[in-house]
Amino acid sequence: MSPSPASQEAVGGEASSRRGSLHVALSVLAFAAVALLVWSFWLPAEHRYFNYETRTHGFNWDLKVYYAAGNNWALGIDPYGNQYQAPIRFKGQTTVRFIYLPTLLPAYRWLAHLPYRKLRYDWLYLNFAVLAAAAVVAVALERGRRLEVTAAILLLGVVSFPLLYHIREGNIDMIVAGLATSGFLLYGRYRSWPAAILLALAVVTKLTPLLVVAALGSYYRDWRFLAKTLSATAVLVALSLIWVPAHFYDEAAHVLFVRSRSMTGYVNQSAMRLLFNVPWGARIAGVLAFAGLLVGLYALGRRRMARTDSIARHGEAPDVRVLMLTALVMLLFSPIAWIWTYVWVIIPLAMLLVGRQRVRGTAALAMLLVAAALMSAPIARHGPVLDLLTMLGGVVGLACLVLCVIGVIDVGHKPGAAASLR
Repeated sequence: MSPSPASQEAVGGEASSRRGSLHVALSVLAFAAVALLVWSFWLPAEHRYFNYETRTHGFNWDLKVYYAAGNNWALGIDPYGNQYQAPIRFKGQTTVRFIYLPTLLPAYRWLAHLPYRKLRYDWLYLNFAVLAAAAVVAVALERGRRLEVTAAILLLGVVSFPLLYHIREGNIDMIVAGLATSGFLLYGRYRSWPAAILLALAVVTKLTPLLVVAALGSYYRDWRFLAKTLSATAVLVALSLIWVPAHFYDEAAHVLFVRSRSMTGYVNQSAMRLLFNVPWGARIAGVLAFAGLLVGLYALGRRRMARTDSIARHGEAPDVRVLMLTALVMLLFSPIAWIWTYVWVIIPLAMLLVGRQRVRGTAALAMLLVAAALMSAPIARHGPVLDLLTMLGGVVGLACLVLCVIGVIDVGHKPGAAASLR
C-alpha cells in the first residue's frame, strides 16, 4: 500500500526542515570560524601588511602613485611624465608615473590635499566599504541562502592572501571589483541604469571592467545595455574634461599600450607571464582569449535563450558564472594580473559555492574548492610552482566552469534550479 499524499508531504517537510537546520548549524560554525580567524590571524596580519614599509617606497606603494599624481598635477607637473618621477611630498622615495585614465585625476588631486597618514586609513575604509556594498547586494539577491552566502564571503575574505596583499599595496582593485560586481548583479533592474552607471565608474577607474560590460551584453544580447554603459562612460569623460587637459587621454593611451607587455616575477599571477619572452605573445593571446570569451558567451546565451526581463521578473541575480568566467579570463589573460587583483573572485566564488546558483555536482564542487584554496593561499617568492599558486587556482576554476558549460562534468542542477549555463 503506497503512502498517502499527506504523509509524503509530511515526510518531505520534515526532510526540508532537517536540511534547513543543518544549513543554519553549518553557517553558525562558519561564522564562529570567521570570528576565530579574524581575532587570531587576520587582525595581526592586517596590521602587519598595512604598516609594511620600505626605505625607497614607504607605505602603501600604489596609494602613493594616486596621491603623487594628484599632488604633482596640482603643482603643474605632468602625472604621465618621467616613469620614476620623484613625488614632491616623499623626498628620498620613488613612485611610478600614473598609469590610469585621467578621468578621476580631479578626485586624486583633492585627496592630495589630505595628510598622507590620515589618507591611508580613509583609503582602506573606502576600499572595504565599496567591496562590502557589493557583498550586501549579493546577499540581498540570495533569498533562502543569505546566511550561507554571508558566511562564505566572510570566510573567503578572511583567508584571502590577495586581500592582505591589497591592503599592503593600497591598490584600487577592491573599489573596482566592488563597483563592477555590484553593477553586474544589479543588471536587469530599473532598466539596467544602476548597473550601467556603476560599471561606467569601474571602467573610468580602471579600464579592465570593459570586459564585464562586453560579457553581459554578449550573453544577454543586450545592445541597449552596452549603449547605456558607454553613454554613462562618455558623460563621465566629458565631465572630466572640464578640469583635465584632453591631451592627458592621449598620454594615458600611450602609457597603457606600453604597460600591455607582460612581466615576470611572483607578483604577476597572469598566465601571460609565461609568454614574457615571446614578442607580442601576451598581447595576441589576451586578445584571442577575450574574443573567444565573448563569442562563447554569445553562443551560450542564444542556446539558453537568456533574457534580461526574466532576471527582473523572477528577482534572480544574473548568471554568476558569467561574472566568474569573465573575471578569471580577465585575470589569467591580461598581460599583468597582480596578486591583489584576485580579490575579484571572492564574491562570485562564494555565490557559486553555497548560493542559489551553486554547483551541486561532486566533481565541479571539488574543483571549485581546490581553486578557492589555491587562490587564497600565500605564495612563495621563488619556486617552480609555489610562486604560481594564485594563477594555478585561477586555471582550475576556469577549467571547472568551462567543463561544466560543455557538459564534461555534471553541475548537478535540479530541474528548475536558478541560472545554469547548461
